Amino acid sequence: MQRDTNQELLPVIPGRDLVVFPQCVLPLSVARPKSVAGIEEALGGDKRAFIVAQRHADIENPTRDDLYDVGTVIEILQMIRLNDGSLKVLVEGQFAARMLAFDLGDKVSRAVVEPVEVEQEISKELEALQRLV
Repeated sequence: MQRDTNQELLPVIPGRDLVVFPQCVLPLSVARPKSVAGIEEALGGDKRAFIVAQRHADIENPTRDDLYDVGTVIEILQMIRLNDGSLKVLVEGQFAARMLAFDLGDKVSRAVVEPVEVEQEISKELEALQRLV
């Protein structure tokens, strides 16, 4: 997978019924073997991964077609391994990113991602919605 300078190759963590937004800090439960391996790979490097929502939460091993195009690059702040092999992970969303290429991989899924430009102008309606959230 060839990349431009603003693109990154990161482990992919598919999110079931979950969206992580930039600047949000939240705990995640990670149990699928590929996702656990992706977290471990990220921790062995710069502690970053790409989390992207699945189109259907009931799919156990999602492929590229099962994932949305836009997700969030996250930084892993803390990780606790549980007795059953799953992980509890505290992550912080860094920035929105678009998936350009996807490699399903045997042990870890990876994607080439690039930042998504977000409009800075905030309408009064959007500001009200932000306060509500």
